[in-house]
Amino acid sequence: VKVRGADDVDIALLDLEKGRRRWRVASASRHDLGQLRRHRGDMPDGDVQYLQQAYQHALNNPWGVLQP
Repeated sequence: VKVRGADDVDIALLDLEKGRRRWRVASASRHDLGQLRRHRGDMPDGDVQYLQQAYQHALNNPWGVLQP
């Protein structure tokens, strides 16, 4: 927190949850996909499925190239 004056205050927050180390890729990927499902909003189901498939492909083959 920086206070320069009565009406001039800067506040910075750290999200320590983001810095938490995950030991297994599987648990981190499950968390990521859960976050996607919770925050997807009006994203169409087909787009979500495509993204999940691409994500899973990237996890299984990190050096491969995604094909549309």
